[in-house]
Amino acid sequence: MLSANTIQNSSPELREFLELSCLYLAASDEQFSGAEQEWIDTTFGHATADRFLADLANIQWGHVFTRIDELAEQIPAQEIQLVSAGVEDFFKQLLSVDGLDPREEECLNEFLEHLLDAGINVNQATPQQEVEKFEARLKSLLSMHKQQGEKWDWAKLATLLPPAYPSRLNTNRLRALQVQLVWTAALINVPQDFITAAEGEDETAFQTTYQGYYNWHGDFQDTRQVAYRVTRGSIEAYYEVLQRMDPFASIEKLGSTVDFIFHNNKIAECTIAVHGTNVIPPKEKSLTKRGKLSIKKMTRARFHELYQDYVCGCILRVAREMFALFPLEYVLVTAKADIGDPPAEHPVMSVIFPSKIMDEVDFKSIDPSNCVETYVHRGDFKASRQSGAFRAIVPLTVVDIPETEPEQLSFEQLKKEVERMREEVSERCNQWRMTS
Repeated sequence: MLSANTIQNSSPELREFLELSCLYLAASDEQFSGAEQEWIDTTFGHATADRFLADLANIQWGHVFTRIDELAEQIPAQEIQLVSAGVEDFFKQLLSVDGLDPREEECLNEFLEHLLDAGINVNQATPQQEVEKFEARLKSLLSMHKQQGEKWDWAKLATLLPPAYPSRLNTNRLRALQVQLVWTAALINVPQDFITAAEGEDETAFQTTYQGYYNWHGDFQDTRQVAYRVTRGSIEAYYEVLQRMDPFASIEKLGSTVDFIFHNNKIAECTIAVHGTNVIPPKEKSLTKRGKLSIKKMTRARFHELYQDYVCGCILRVAREMFALFPLEYVLVTAKADIGDPPAEHPVMSVIFPSKIMDEVDFKSIDPSNCVETYVHRGDFKASRQSGAFRAIVPLTVVDIPETEPEQLSFEQLKKEVERMREEVSERCNQWRMTS
């Protein structure tokens, strides 16, 4: 068990490893409370908390994590077992002194995963389980594009009939009357309120059904009105749908933020801030011929290939969700990521997708990077593969969306284009009337 006495007698590598880890975790909720400072001083020695506070002023977390990874490899073998068995409880003691909130718990779990990548088996999993977990993590990150939310048929929703008004049923009353006849014939005493109680059950059942009808009817009317506005190309309705459904809120692996702009009812522009390169495990795990766990640093080319597929998968996922939600013709998606030293957020990939991608691409079998390269995009794949890193780009704009010549359109496409232009002219006329 890790304790203050154990730490005082531990190797310098283990002590520094634990100090840096605690420094990071204590700052995970953006505050270093008095209770946490007291715990740090008790565990590591007087004035350690003051040193932590001084370090926090100008700390670079990228360097901290690099040092933690180095120390994880330098901890003496006789202490690794001690760390693996007790480090999780040790960290929880620190975070719990002022209350372990969900944000701190999430940060702790992510840090424990990072330690697994660094070679410290916190959960004492078998080598086979470690490899399976590593492969499952990669599979999850590289399959972002394979999933998609529900495809909405707004025209169908706009023309749906309202639900039927619920009927009053006397099921319980009729059953009670039948029982009453049988009991009376058998000279069995029937309770005085027997029929009344059954009628009350029927009323309760009706009120429950009616309340459901009332609530559903209100939602139905609201949904049908929004659907009608979407079919009419209302940009305000598009934004309303996004605000209500928030299709990317639960997709944590997609990135931190997704911003939207509708240039018109057929063209949407999305900007996504994807996770940095730390989302990809820095080390590969595999089994040796003897069944032991092998952990080695991932090559730069392999690492960038995986991160590139992750970014392109996120871009494809955003485009698929937008086409599933709205009757769009084009979606422009730009991905931003932290690149450079020191890391700063820059656009790294920008792609224009036509709606036909939904019909012509088999998302279950494609390679995300190869798929993105087949569409109008900005981002030098060849250069980034050579350098092993993304380069900052100037994103595409709506001006870069290719125009389709009228003679290349089918009759239905031409009809839709005429309707779109007519609605656009009408909207501009309305705006002109309002301003004048």
